[in-house]
Amino acid sequence: MECVSCTPGYVTVSDGLSACTPCSSGYYCGSGASTCLACPSGFYAAGTANTACSTCNKGTYSAAAAASCTDCPAGKYGAISASASCSDCSSGKYSADAASSCTACAVGTHASGDGSSACDACDAGKYAVLTSRSDCTSCPGGQYNTATGMTYCDDCARGQYASDEGFTSCVACAAGTTSNVGSSECDDGCDAGSYLVGYDCFYCPTGQVSSCTSSCHTKSALPSTNHQLRCRPSAF
Repeated sequence: MECVSCTPGYVTVSDGLSACTPCSSGYYCGSGASTCLACPSGFYAAGTANTACSTCNKGTYSAAAAASCTDCPAGKYGAISASASCSDCSSGKYSADAASSCTACAVGTHASGDGSSACDACDAGKYAVLTSRSDCTSCPGGQYNTATGMTYCDDCARGQYASDEGFTSCVACAAGTTSNVGSSECDDGCDAGSYLVGYDCFYCPTGQVSSCTSSCHTKSALPSTNHQLRCRPSAF
């Protein structure tokens, strides 16, 4: 009996055989081959009796002799086809499964390290006004915010202050002191001979005095409407 060559995708593994053996998944061969060849990394061969390997798409990868391609996991991406591995998303970006590119973190969020699968909202007391942030910025002294995921900070109101960065609320000025809007500290506010009512300084009424120089004592009687407002510019 005359011997014939095995058809593509099949091999003879030894002499004297009456049938050819199909290449297993992840392998391929041409006509008359005696061995099957492994698909290289970035390629695959599903099923059996393969005559060629197929290319892995973007967002997927494979090792050698693969029967299928694997999706890039969340936090990684595959920008080109026929990839043997996936790359980490850089800080400030993220990805879901099978991504061919990474997505920038939105304003108010951040991704602090490489390989993030999601962005985190900025903590209260911090903000992010730009996209692709690897961290959030603390609210400066004199400002605050109360919610997560913020893109801005609010000024402390008059009569309040925030002495340092990252405040989530402002602190009321102590009795006898006041502050401007957006202040990081309170000021004694009044000169000697005047006193503080709310946020305003007034001359002491006739017959009354205030001898202090660094703070003013609040008088029990409010001044009449014709009393002249007398406040130091630095207090407002």
